[in-house]
Amino acid sequence: MSDERLVSAETVARVLGEGQQSKPEPLVPHRYGSVPLADAKELFERDYLVQKLRECDYNVAKAADASGIHPSGLHAKIKKFGIEQER
Repeated sequence: MSDERLVSAETVARVLGEGQQSKPEPLVPHRYGSVPLADAKELFERDYLVQKLRECDYNVAKAADASGIHPSGLHAKIKKFGIEQER
């Protein structure tokens, strides 16, 4: 940007990229958008739990706490989704 107190039209156009029409990113990743809602929810839940487990070095108690669920519930979901610890 610049030190000007007033912003010129040229500066606005340059910063905003006037004339460049880019297609916005979809709000729903393609992986979820091409399946029925119930399936998309399960895919998301599995992805979410895998991410939480990775963040917590596969410590189930910590991942459950970070996810806001009881550890026994997380164990059930790990079994349901066939999630295995990455080596």
